[in-house]
Amino acid sequence: MLHDIPHRVLNHAQINEEFPGYQLPPGHMGLLQGDGGFVLSERSIVAYANAAMSTGAEIHAREVVSGWEPDQGGVRVFTDRGEYTAERLVITAGAWTSGMVPILDDLAVPERQVLAWLQPIDGSLYTPEVFPVFNAYFDEGRYYGFPVYGIPGF
Repeated sequence: MLHDIPHRVLNHAQINEEFPGYQLPPGHMGLLQGDGGFVLSERSIVAYANAAMSTGAEIHAREVVSGWEPDQGGVRVFTDRGEYTAERLVITAGAWTSGMVPILDDLAVPERQVLAWLQPIDGSLYTPEVFPVFNAYFDEGRYYGFPVYGIPGF
């Protein structure tokens, strides 16, 4: 493998036996990275914001940004609340990134994702210890999912 990441290749029967929350039909297989997992995105965002502010960054939330431009030694940002200057700028525009950074237009393409939160009948089959994150590709599309963590169904 390119990056020498430890993993196991499992057929459908091995997956079903080791992880009973999965009931894959014959012909399916999986790659299991034993130390893989998922990131708690909300906590990560708070941690990054706190780390940035501890080094002097200012966060201007809930402002509509109309544009930005390079300025002498930094950047100038225009919003519905005013104008700011800074040495550096971190853009966190989500689906609107290509509008803020046109050079990324072909790279930052929003993708529609239909989401579902389900309440399992037997939650013990879907905890992080026994239900690894999955990413499945089918003719109809790509699907991914996570174990139950925190409040089931959310």
